Amino acid sequence: MGDSSSNTIVVDEASIYTVTVSYKTPVGEDPATYETCAVSSSVFVGPAFDFDLNQTAESSCYNENVVNFAPNTPVEGDWAYQVQGDSTSFVSLGRGFELNLNVSNYPVREL
Repeated sequence: MGDSSSNTIVVDEASIYTVTVSYKTPVGEDPATYETCAVSSSVFVGPAFDFDLNQTAESSCYNENVVNFAPNTPVEGDWAYQVQGDSTSFVSLGRGFELNLNVSNYPVREL
């Protein structure tokens, strides 16, 4: 996989991998002097997968202010919108597993 002096690992199997990083106390030093804490993070390594995006409404009227968007599998993503006609800029809405969009907070398209 890797070694203690490398920042690279090589994997040959799709899976969720967890990496833990901690400060290595120098030889001959008292570990209590450094009071280090390990930090861990996990990531899925594997091929891309297909999913469908479900939404609770195709359009919204004055009395229907929230439209929910959610993939059909638990996958986290970055949510953003783009104003129709503007092909260059996206407005970030944050990261999450689903998006509850209060449509009254966003621009109205003039017909």
